[in-house]
Amino acid sequence: KEDPFCDICGVGIRTAPWDFDGPSPETWREDAFAVEGPKCLSNDLETSSCPEELFTWHTATGHTDYGNGGGHLTLLPSEDIVFPHHGNPVVHSRFVQSDHIFLGFHHACTSIARQFLQTQPVSKLHSFCDIWTTLNARYSEGPEGHGFWGKTSSIPQKTARGTIAWSQEVAYYLPDPRSSTTDLTPWWASDPFHIHDVTTRLLENLQSRPISPSKETSQFATIFGNLPPELGAIVLDYLSCMHLALQPTDMMPQKFWKEFLIRIPFLWDLDKEQLEQFPDLPADQGKEWHWERLVRQLMIRPTQALPLTYEEFSNGVSFQVWDYSHGGLDVPLGLTNRRRIWQILHEMDPKELDVLHHADFIVYDQELDDFIRRTEKDGLNVVDLYALDDDDDGSW
Repeated sequence: KEDPFCDICGVGIRTAPWDFDGPSPETWREDAFAVEGPKCLSNDLETSSCPEELFTWHTATGHTDYGNGGGHLTLLPSEDIVFPHHGNPVVHSRFVQSDHIFLGFHHACTSIARQFLQTQPVSKLHSFCDIWTTLNARYSEGPEGHGFWGKTSSIPQKTARGTIAWSQEVAYYLPDPRSSTTDLTPWWASDPFHIHDVTTRLLENLQSRPISPSKETSQFATIFGNLPPELGAIVLDYLSCMHLALQPTDMMPQKFWKEFLIRIPFLWDLDKEQLEQFPDLPADQGKEWHWERLVRQLMIRPTQALPLTYEEFSNGVSFQVWDYSHGGLDVPLGLTNRRRIWQILHEMDPKELDVLHHADFIVYDQELDDFIRRTEKDGLNVVDLYALDDDDDGSW
């Protein structure tokens, strides 16, 4: 029987054990919200002066009674049971308005979402209403969740041909449950909000490098340094939201990158005093701290890996799940999970599925898409398959 799944991160909301005293490494997965809101939010937004009041937040945990199956939420302290994503009040043990639904979220994930909304200047999300609209559209327009990751919504992925493919583990940057690496990569079960000693752990990854300024670097740094402080701050804020390449360019002085580190929006809990007290130079003479390398390692975005085919799985192929070690970092597991969730939020768009209602939009067909992918490499002219005979008048 499956747990209900968090509608932001895709990981299960566990049942809080009533007879257990003391924290466990996965306690954060038991601490949740069941949010009640309108199924068709656009209708209510037009008449509401305060959109946030359209939602009711209930403290919740996973459902404790698995007699009728999993996937439920228990409201606290009432212990009322609700079924996420259902609009029919008959299926609830607690009365719900017929035009309302419940969505479930880890408390940690909603806290990260609030940080995202407050600090991410380049985003298509501006309020919780945008998150709700995005998730509700995915449930309404997309296929029902399936397999190991249960009923969490599938996420639309645009293909190279402009169609939309729906994905779960790929789009959530989660492992293929059939992979033998699943038990070896527990970072997605680690608390992404409260990360112990994150500043110290990050600084342990800081390396030194020889000081070797070039003429080009000095000129560029001088030009940037002469910018008005307001413009320099705008550049820093913009770059802090972008995907940076892993390879350093050495165009900016290292003090620029140290300041950049403090501005990374998903590192809101860095100890700024500890960073300020960190030695300006390493003990080795002629060297400096390579802050640029550390920043670029932190800013790399999660990469999507296609699920294993049955043949690949049978042949023992390993499913490569992204984590920070791919960029050369040794960081707390929760930070990898946080970076994953931050990327999921970054990719949300309340208007992402509007294209489905365009008359000329091509609906994704996996068999056709696979056929085109196999044949276009060899230059097959698909029109030739339907070439007419010389005496054919062109009619069917």
